Amino acid sequence: MENSSMEDMELFRSLINGARQTPATGSRSGGGGSSLIKYGESEALILISIAENGYLLHLNTEKVTYLDWFYGDATCGLISHDSKWAVMGGDDRFTVWKEDVCTKIDIKGVFDVRQIGEKTLQILIDPWCENAAIWELDIDSLKMKLGRPFSDYFNKVYTDNVVW
Repeated sequence: MENSSMEDMELFRSLINGARQTPATGSRSGGGGSSLIKYGESEALILISIAENGYLLHLNTEKVTYLDWFYGDATCGLISHDSKWAVMGGDDRFTVWKEDVCTKIDIKGVFDVRQIGEKTLQILIDPWCENAAIWELDIDSLKMKLGRPFSDYFNKVYTDNVVW
């Protein structure tokens, strides 16, 4: 067996143990002081971050995909309903994983994300800023379009639970 394959297996085993014991939150809130944050889990994948680094664990192959480095940890992430793609976002970056390729999307201030169609998601940008907005991302084309401005929380007190 190749050395890199052995290293991959060791990395997978060390990450999977912590991931299985951590509840999925969808965001960095509720991490309970642990450095491991689980954003989502499906039958095939687990989406986590540890110490500002995002990872996708492939349960069937026991492989680990490194997604990106997120300053201050990722703020959100999700695995698609069919496990064909996953995303992770943070204050300074947004990364899409599909077909074993990671692509960086140029958008900053990502607070939350949700899937609204088979290959469409919405991205909530900093709800407390003047330019807060909900953007839509098409996973196939990786094209973004403005969904609508979002001023509901502008000049209000911070909360982890933004209703959008």
